[in-house]
Amino acid sequence: YRVIEVLAGGGAALVEWRLETGRTHQ
Repeated sequence: YRVIEVLAGGGAALVEWRLETGRTHQ
């Protein structure tokens, strides 16, 4: 299923983006 691949990739990217934003805020 391609949807699962997209969701997994998007989730990983979101987590990385969140970590970067959190680091910048701190």
